[in-house]
Amino acid sequence: KQIQIDQAKGLMGNFPLFPTAAPQLTVGTVFGTNVALRYIPDVNIQNLGKLSYNGFGIIHNPSVWFPVPLPLDLGIGYFSQKLKIGDILQTTASQFGIYASKSFFIFTPYVGLTTEKSNTSISYTYNSNSNSNSNSSSTQAKIAFSQDGENTGGALVGLSINLFIFKLNVDYKAAKISTVSAGITLGN
Repeated sequence: KQIQIDQAKGLMGNFPLFPTAAPQLTVGTVFGTNVALRYIPDVNIQNLGKLSYNGFGIIHNPSVWFPVPLPLDLGIGYFSQKLKIGDILQTTASQFGIYASKSFFIFTPYVGLTTEKSNTSISYTYNSNSNSNSNSSSTQAKIAFSQDGENTGGALVGLSINLFIFKLNVDYKAAKISTVSAGITLGN
């Protein structure tokens, strides 16, 4: 039996923005390489299941191997992350990019080109109860689908501000679905 669902209801009904945050530990630089780990301890969400999130990244500055310094800092990096909520939702994303930056006093503008892929899989049981003319009926249907992300590449522009023990950054990625991200870093 086929059921048509015309609109999203509940939490996602009128949600034009999906803010997320994750702590990240970055270690480096060792021979021009930084390694980053993202992790949120598992959280049990009522009626949905356990939320788990983790990710990692590595970025290398190849100019450490050149005998003459380049006028820009370069980076070649790969990042991957996974979010899972119970048996209902799983989403994975990975990105490979080439980045360039240049520091001026406390400001560091940066740019990058990325290639990326992502996938979200959803699987749950939909329950519908309806009452019409004193007849009540209940319908149950298994809903499952997997969707690849629309972004396959992007162009990034951003700015980092070094406030001694803190760094603030904000960037914009132009892609089929554009994003804005911001961060606060403790340490250098």
